[in-house]
Amino acid sequence: AICIPCLSESKIQKSSYIDFPGALLLIITLSSLIYGIIRGEDVSFFDFQCIICIILFVISLPILIWVENRQTNPMINPHFFINAKFLSATSACVMGGVLISPVLFFLPLFLQSIMLLSPKEVGIILLAAPITVVISSPVIGKLINRFGVHVILFNGLIIGFLASVLYVIFAKFNVVEVVLCALLLTGIIWAIINVGAGIAASTAVDNSESGVAVGAVFSIWNITSAITIAITTTIFHSVMNNLAHLGTRQSFTIGIESVFIFVLFAMAALVVIGLFLKKKIFYKGLTNVS
Repeated sequence: AICIPCLSESKIQKSSYIDFPGALLLIITLSSLIYGIIRGEDVSFFDFQCIICIILFVISLPILIWVENRQTNPMINPHFFINAKFLSATSACVMGGVLISPVLFFLPLFLQSIMLLSPKEVGIILLAAPITVVISSPVIGKLINRFGVHVILFNGLIIGFLASVLYVIFAKFNVVEVVLCALLLTGIIWAIINVGAGIAASTAVDNSESGVAVGAVFSIWNITSAITIAITTTIFHSVMNNLAHLGTRQSFTIGIESVFIFVLFAMAALVVIGLFLKKKIFYKGLTNVS
């Protein structure tokens, strides 16, 4: 409301419209996958509704790609993904969904339920991440100017892997100093994504498509977050149910450990992908999207 009287309306030269078919297909694709995962753990993966959801996901995903590939103004342009520079930004945002989302979801539960900390104490501990974001963001910008955005994004993947190792160690030994170090690294990662992913995405495409590219990579962060939360909650509840005979406290702890181990393996996979993209960007050149 404050901006309306102060800023003039932006004018674009070409006509555009909302990608309703893509939005509808994306909702169907994500909803069917997430509900299928949750339903499978809750009832059975051979449950009729679960099977229908998985089939619907398998059918709707290629249709979504086909439709988006033919839209004049697609919500997420599939052609962007043939560009190594755009994929570098995408991998960073996937890291955000894979690492940051489950940490913010499960860590408060662990701190309160297992370590018996008060909500105030938990909040103070979690503040380590956003404070680090604020402090490190200007530094990240200067590092990007000096070393290049893709060097910083790849180092972000390495830092993310180290953070995931610390979360596994914390879940095993319950040392507050370890989780504080992990949260500091998470804050650095968060700053790298906020600053670097947008730069990498916008410079990967033509100026006319830079806004769409930036929106796409951060949409991928949200999509990855939703899928990761569904998978990790499924892992957590499955472990708790299978180890219920050990007691609530121990099964809860092992469930959280299993979640962080999953995150660790996912981060290791992202580092491998990052190595491939780094080689492609710096030794084989870039492919611009027209």
